[in-house]
Amino acid sequence: MTLGLALFVVVALVATGLYGWRMMKRANVQKAAELSELVGETVTLRISYMRMILPEQCVVVRVDGDQVVVRDRDNPERVYPLAAIVEIDHAGHRVGRW
Repeated sequence: MTLGLALFVVVALVATGLYGWRMMKRANVQKAAELSELVGETVTLRISYMRMILPEQCVVVRVDGDQVVVRDRDNPERVYPLAAIVEIDHAGHRVGRW
């Protein structure tokens, strides 16, 4: 009985982890598609950084795999992982709350 319960718990944890991984990958695909349409446009990205969400106004340069390359006034180019992007705001139109 105890072995069966332990096996059930392990299987449930693995299934939950795989489901979470799949949801993260799906969200990254949605973000990449949205940002690919906004190449060359000025957007505000809300970036998750150490329990804070920082707004970053920038121009989308390109999307490379699971990263987005942006340019702002201070830095020539900056790279963010798609997983760190919480929300995309373009001309008052907000996308996401991933």
